[in-house]
Amino acid sequence: MDFRPLPHRAGFDFQETGVPEELCLIDFQVMRYASPVLDISYFLFNSTTKDLRDEYYDDFMRNYHRDLCKFLEELGVDAAEKVPWELFQEELRQFGAYGWGMAMLVIPLFLADKEDIVAVDEEVECDSPEKMFIKNSSDDNAVFETRMSDVLEDVVRLGYL
Repeated sequence: MDFRPLPHRAGFDFQETGVPEELCLIDFQVMRYASPVLDISYFLFNSTTKDLRDEYYDDFMRNYHRDLCKFLEELGVDAAEKVPWELFQEELRQFGAYGWGMAMLVIPLFLADKEDIVAVDEEVECDSPEKMFIKNSSDDNAVFETRMSDVLEDVVRLGYL
């Protein structure tokens, strides 16, 4: 596996041709007991484009649920009882907006130049919340505004807000 740093947090298995064959998502940042919907909501609303979500969102959810159930079965859990599709959909309606909330915090980091991101051990004086994480935040917010409005549009369309 080739592990990528933030924001990717993913391990890839590659074919001999160098094409990624399998993907394993790793989240070492927040270990908690919570709905798996939080993770998929965070990942999709922060790491995909609106066009991709428009075309594949239902497929992403069905595949994620299928693989979650498969993994739970391997652990000896009756996934059909614990996370039936209907419960998964209910949790999407209840927690799906989580990714939108997190997008407000992390998309600016994704869009920032690497040298502008504040190191965790760096002391900074800031006069606005975004400068706690980004040293030279740009006044040009067009890309951020587009990404956020796309995410918000999807969250509303899907009935999560």
